[in-house]
Amino acid sequence: MEGAIEMEKDAPRKELDLVLDYIGLHLNRNSLSVTEIADAAAISLQTLERMFLEWKGCTIIHYVQLSRLDMAAQILQETFEPVNYIAQLCGFDDPAYFSRAFRKNFNLSPSDFRKEHTTLTKKSKILRKKSNHR
Repeated sequence: MEGAIEMEKDAPRKELDLVLDYIGLHLNRNSLSVTEIADAAAISLQTLERMFLEWKGCTIIHYVQLSRLDMAAQILQETFEPVNYIAQLCGFDDPAYFSRAFRKNFNLSPSDFRKEHTTLTKKSKILRKKSNHR
């Protein structure tokens, strides 16, 4: 009997892992919807929303947006790609909306965040420009 209880406790964790993996694989798609995520996890929309709120303490939509912003922050730190391009890579169609959401989350514009948190040096930026001109 104890094994069955453990299996029941593990079942939501497996569903959560499946949902989080699916979200992670599709973050760059701006059309990612909660209905699509529920279908991929083979659970109802209402069940998914309720369980996700219990699991993560936020809605799926909010989690997706935060995940996209975190991905953008990482790219900003590691590359010199234009902010508009990074917004697109992270599933944001509207660069202005991306910038507003980024500022709200990090209290800095994407450009200012890059200036304060970049892991690249100016030398690597110069080398990158030179290699692109060959």
